[in-house]
Amino acid sequence: MHAVFRTLTLGLPLTLGAPSAALACTICLCTASLSTPVAFGNYNPVTASPTDIVGQIAFSCLIVNLSPTAGIAYDIRLSRGQAGTYASRQMAGPGGARLNYNLHTTAARSTVWGDGTGGSSFVSDSGTVRLIDGYVRNYSVFARLPPNQYVRGGAYTDTIVVTVTF
Repeated sequence: MHAVFRTLTLGLPLTLGAPSAALACTICLCTASLSTPVAFGNYNPVTASPTDIVGQIAFSCLIVNLSPTAGIAYDIRLSRGQAGTYASRQMAGPGGARLNYNLHTTAARSTVWGDGTGGSSFVSDSGTVRLIDGYVRNYSVFARLPPNQYVRGGAYTDTIVVTVTF
């Protein structure tokens, strides 16, 4: 098992293929990055509907031996952030103010993306890493900021750790 840790920073300025039957990927160099930030932008607390946005995590691997292909299976887990719970993540703002939000695995925003505990689920996938072009897969992070949260103006942020285990 290998783990790749990356940190995503969520900001709210309130100026508001099937695995190959070939070798398993035991000598691969893999990375995870935030290719599209999760940034809610300006927030209007009197809007009756939630603010929904989509960010993106990119996962990529390269083979570092001479095998032409290798199968890889992996899990992508997200931390709870500073709130310490998946029930409702929270961004911290000025004077200790908190703004609730969450991250989901689907556009329906019905499944919280976490580590498989506390009512959350994680993303599992597999594919084939090729010597010539490697392996790249993008995963959408569906974020939701509930309406009617009356908080102070200012910048609100949270830090989420992305863990990829393969």
